[in-house]
Amino acid sequence: MRISPHFSRSQKGKYRVQLAPTEAAFSRFLKKLLLHQHLLDEMFTELVTTLYETLDGFGQTLALDGKIIPSYATKPNKKVEHDGRRDTEADFTLKQYTTTTANGEKITKKKTWFGYRLHLIVDANYELSVAYEVTKASEGEPTVAKRLIKQFSTSQTKQCDYLLADRGYDRAPLLSLIESKNIIPVIDIKNQWDKDTLTQQYRDTDLIYTYNGAVSYVDEKGNEIKLAYMGHDKKTDCLRYGFKSQYQDNRLFRIKCEED
Repeated sequence: MRISPHFSRSQKGKYRVQLAPTEAAFSRFLKKLLLHQHLLDEMFTELVTTLYETLDGFGQTLALDGKIIPSYATKPNKKVEHDGRRDTEADFTLKQYTTTTANGEKITKKKTWFGYRLHLIVDANYELSVAYEVTKASEGEPTVAKRLIKQFSTSQTKQCDYLLADRGYDRAPLLSLIESKNIIPVIDIKNQWDKDTLTQQYRDTDLIYTYNGAVSYVDEKGNEIKLAYMGHDKKTDCLRYGFKSQYQDNRLFRIKCEED
């Protein structure tokens, strides 16, 4: 389609040539496009199926994340009827950020968003989408992630080996769902310990561990020796840890996987 240029005048009285369609043209186009959402969904599903069939290893390693999409329309008020100017579908959410200063001080910042949230699963190697959902900004990412994973076809589930995500997805129900499909979740763990607690003792042993699973051995003098991970023992369902080579100590320690 050929677009004819048109002129617009700025507040300072200057004119400029615009080749892009006008705001009214975009509004009319989107209004017509929304009437055919089912066709867009069918096109997306067909394209994803083609990617699985043609790209080598597509879908083996997936990544999961969410993104806030701000709405620049007028926020709703007591009058909730849709009039084309106010956004009656978006809502608010509060995002909290923690940053560390040069002095090591942690500062928490809060920001309020009005709009939507895009929930996206992509192939981590090809960087192409596999599944998505757009919701109100307030809808939590782990909740929608479970919904998207449940919609995986049998072939998609069999193809996937790993699912990557940040610590915001560290939720027991989501992890259980992923593992039930024989997919390995690679998700960072959230620190839910008290801020003054650095380590805890593993049962009645000489082992201590941090919130993110780093294991150390405490010797007779109280020195902490960080242990190396030695792999998973399938027979006992334990994680094995041992001393690094410079300590010349062949002892192995086992921590049961059932341990929280």
